[in-house]
Amino acid sequence: MQDTPTKTKKQQGLNTEQLLCIMGDIHGQPNWRRMANRAWAYYDGDQLEPSVKSALVERGQPATVHNLIAPTIDGVLGMEAKSRTDLIAVADDAKDDEAELLAEAINTEFADACRLGGMDRACADSYKSQIAVGIGWGEVRRSLDPFGPRYKMSAIHRDEIDFDWHTREPDLSDCRWVRRRRWLDLDEAKTMFPDQVEVLNYSINDWS
Repeated sequence: MQDTPTKTKKQQGLNTEQLLCIMGDIHGQPNWRRMANRAWAYYDGDQLEPSVKSALVERGQPATVHNLIAPTIDGVLGMEAKSRTDLIAVADDAKDDEAELLAEAINTEFADACRLGGMDRACADSYKSQIAVGIGWGEVRRSLDPFGPRYKMSAIHRDEIDFDWHTREPDLSDCRWVRRRRWLDLDEAKTMFPDQVEVLNYSINDWS
């Protein structure tokens, strides 16, 4: 038996072996994104294979598609928007007047944050992705605009997220890891990670 040393602040995070293990899991996953992209294309009306389109062009026939999927999904989205309710905080003890006042104050602050941050639109876009392709993501982040709302909420494209394929819970609460990757401008990356400016400069210059 070997004692595991306590991690200091600088040692927290993934080491190279753990990161490579996660990347190996990602590369070994089924190619579900191809099916998701096809499902979204069907929703957009792009339902004909390239070979079928070429044959129709050669024959001089129009590429006609009767999209039965989009109206169905749009109907479900309309039901979600019509039945949407606001999230609220409730006191554990209804007889506690102080707890009731605190919950009321939290709800007021939370409602303003949701309205200004665009929560309804973020939830609608994430839900649309869930209905159309089976999975959707959203984020809540601190706003970088000092004159704007404190938080911003938006949907995230599915291609930016990798997650543990062995998860069984719908809310991914049993996920061992979740990874997000997206392209950033260099100046934006330097602003977000001021302690890693030197690494960022090396990374775009072949580490020379």
